[in-house]
Amino acid sequence: MAGLTVASDVVVTNAGGATSLEALACGRAVLMYRPIAAHGKANAELMAAAGLAEVCADEIELADAVHRLRTEPSQLAAIENASRAHAESGTVADGLNALFAAATSPPERRLRAEDAMFVHVQTPQVPQQVGAVLILDAKPDGTSATLSDAAHLFDASPGLYGRIDAGSAWRHPRWIPQPGRAIDLVEPVDIGGDGPSDLDGAMDAFFSVPLDGRTGAGHAQLVRGLENGRTALLIKLHHAAADGIAVIGALVGRTRGQDFIAEPTKPTPAERPTVRQRLAAARELATGVFTLARAGRARPSELNGTIQSADRHHARVDLPATEVRQVARALGARTTDLATALLAEALYRVLHTEEHAPDHLRVAMPRSTRTTRTYRTAGNRTGAASVDLPTGAMSLAERVARTRDVTDKQVESSAPHAAHAVVWTLGQLPPWLHGIAARLVYRSTWFNAIASVLPGARSPVILNGAKIAVVYPVLALAPGVRLSVGIMTWADLLTVCFAGDAEIAGRVDALAEAMHAAFKEAWAQVG
Repeated sequence: MAGLTVASDVVVTNAGGATSLEALACGRAVLMYRPIAAHGKANAELMAAAGLAEVCADEIELADAVHRLRTEPSQLAAIENASRAHAESGTVADGLNALFAAATSPPERRLRAEDAMFVHVQTPQVPQQVGAVLILDAKPDGTSATLSDAAHLFDASPGLYGRIDAGSAWRHPRWIPQPGRAIDLVEPVDIGGDGPSDLDGAMDAFFSVPLDGRTGAGHAQLVRGLENGRTALLIKLHHAAADGIAVIGALVGRTRGQDFIAEPTKPTPAERPTVRQRLAAARELATGVFTLARAGRARPSELNGTIQSADRHHARVDLPATEVRQVARALGARTTDLATALLAEALYRVLHTEEHAPDHLRVAMPRSTRTTRTYRTAGNRTGAASVDLPTGAMSLAERVARTRDVTDKQVESSAPHAAHAVVWTLGQLPPWLHGIAARLVYRSTWFNAIASVLPGARSPVILNGAKIAVVYPVLALAPGVRLSVGIMTWADLLTVCFAGDAEIAGRVDALAEAMHAAFKEAWAQVG
């Protein structure tokens, strides 16, 4: 039978079973002639919908189809190409695994208030999607990471096999399982030719396209053709599915054969807070709420304004982690303090003019509220600190000291935990009112930019032989907030990714250059 299939131009069958699989494996066009009842008709409809077969109800339609394919080689070639592409996209084992996943997929669930907020605030111009750019070295044998490697890693992403249902005025947003295969959610792109000219162009194009909401909560792209056999895996997920810690933890766990994401453990009687602890937590919460309320509105800046489209521009910065730590020690600061102060220095250099010299800019800085019980859970477990970064004229040493002071005051006042509690409280409102409240609190009225310092991997991370050499965190914007900055320590680098509205692309590039220049100057004085 295999010999006949290979020798044929068209395979005519009536059930869509093994014969059809053999035909697809050989890259042959399939005609479903009078498909038999039940599974035959079901298979025929599925294959026709996928562009892999044509259904012929009677002899006349069959004769017409054969004549058309014989006289129109381009149409026959298109079906053959589709068959080969489908056969190469996965194995029978992959299909069986997908069926097993469908049978064991979790039930749909209502989104937690912290996750639903990002559904309520998103717009077509300001999609709420977070992501990462992972640069992979060539493998020891000189080959590059493959599409299968990328799919294996992306498969670990939290909430990937489901879609976000936005709900309605009276129905809360939900996560609805949608079984699938990671290989179908990873798109290969080659640098040059008809593709992007470089990685920066690939990033801008990829992150400028919002998730469509129908094919799952995430999408990825494998960028091939970088120097020295490197590839880049671009990942984006709906913000309602996970925060940065959950995403990075899940991906690193996959490379080490571990399942990072897990349900939170129930507290034992000994772990339950005492009355004294509850009262202390209540006092901390009250202090944090007072701190949030006292902050007031953010002063408008050129980083704020109406975002007209989903088009984004990105700029990357790499700083040697060892040198960053040495400069931080010389200035009596933590690495995170120095990184944040360098951002403030860049904002000063780029935004300062004789006519306009803001002495501070309000930056929303998400802080993790994860505990030992919830550290490995999916979803968002953060609270934002509203930090007034010092952006006036001063030395870097003074800027580092002021940055450390304003950041510590926010954390010590429990402002991040208070912000988390406020978001949870708003989630108890009816959906229509929750949506209004979420849009009122998450916008440029209260902050000028978003910045987050995320933990990364200090030890080498290897994906099927390919070292993940660099990772850049990519943050979403907020309504009216046209700049976000993701910062991470990964192996021997401190990486920074500026993401901005495409209309301020020049400012985004200038900020990245200014941050790099400020560090070089600081290292020259210390090193």
